[in-house]
Amino acid sequence: MAIGERGLVILSDDQGRTWQQAKVPVSVTLCAVQFVDAKSGWVVGHSGVVLRTHDGGSTWTKQLDGSQIPALLSAEASASGQASVAKTAHQFEQDGPDKPLLDVMFIDAQRGWVVGGYGLILRTDNGGATWVSQMSKVDNPKGLSIYAIATDGKSTFLAGEQGYLARSDAAGNDFRKVAMPVGSSFFTMLALPGRLFVGGLGGVLLDSIDGAASWHQIKTGTDSSIVSLQSSAGRQLLVGGQGGEVMKVDLEQSDRLSTLGVSPARTLHAFTRSAGGQVLTVGFRGAIALPISETESQPTKVN
Repeated sequence: MAIGERGLVILSDDQGRTWQQAKVPVSVTLCAVQFVDAKSGWVVGHSGVVLRTHDGGSTWTKQLDGSQIPALLSAEASASGQASVAKTAHQFEQDGPDKPLLDVMFIDAQRGWVVGGYGLILRTDNGGATWVSQMSKVDNPKGLSIYAIATDGKSTFLAGEQGYLARSDAAGNDFRKVAMPVGSSFFTMLALPGRLFVGGLGGVLLDSIDGAASWHQIKTGTDSSIVSLQSSAGRQLLVGGQGGEVMKVDLEQSDRLSTLGVSPARTLHAFTRSAGGQVLTVGFRGAIALPISETESQPTKVN
């Protein structure tokens, strides 16, 4: 499945050779998608939109939009007594329903979070039927936008603009800011058991093996922003650059990075590894399958 501008949600069951449009009730840009099983999934996007599917993505219903979010923030401000949350709620109401949601993470069919612009973070414990704001529980005094949320099964992490990263060891109920070695905005994050990767502006890619206490910077050899990270069979990290580069890093020996190919999709937004051994890339030219050859990859020494 791929998502995009104007409410685009398209599905393929033949490794990306053919596509069909899903039934979607909105026409805003959609930014992130997650499924917890073959049938149940969520999509988030601009104007504070949250969509849900129960049939594997063929049809979607709207659970939330930006017009409802100021009331959620006002309720949190009343409960927490935090003037900063009340101020944000007022600003959101004055601006109108324009704030984007940029990432979504569900840990099961009931419990999940959505994050977005200006530090927005909402939580549900009933599959998205209702939502509560958690902005008062996040150490983010500047209201920096949050681009990614991930969990390694023990801790939950937020990543965002200007080198922002926060960690929760309390089941996502309280996030503390983490000191980072660079100030680059982070657009993508991957949490594995005992391993955390964040990637972002200018080709920055960081690796932590101690829960974000210390970091190793992997030299990607590109100035393109890192926008997509995925693990492959638990042995490799696949890295997508905005310029179309698709690279890999061996998780056991992360001092070598190899370029697998460059997508003709122009600007790369995301990718996934197909069962047929291809990398399906998504960009301005649509969804394009990129054949890769492990023997033709171009290794580059990084340290």
